[in-house]
Amino acid sequence: LDEGGKEYYGTPRYFTGYEEVGILLKREAGATHQQLQDRYPAYERGETVRLHLSLENDETIKHLGFHHEAG
Repeated sequence: LDEGGKEYYGTPRYFTGYEEVGILLKREAGATHQQLQDRYPAYERGETVRLHLSLENDETIKHLGFHHEAG
């Protein structure tokens, strides 16, 4: 959120392919190598690929741009 409380995404980022997105998801969101490997064949077929991520780690949540405060 920006200072006015509105969602702010910044400049769009374009990725060159699955590998680049995978690197980002592993580094920033805790995706596992196995999750990415399991879904690669679907990506190659042109299907939508979804990953279920656990965002329990406060640092991971911050990396993704959310400001989480324990309540």
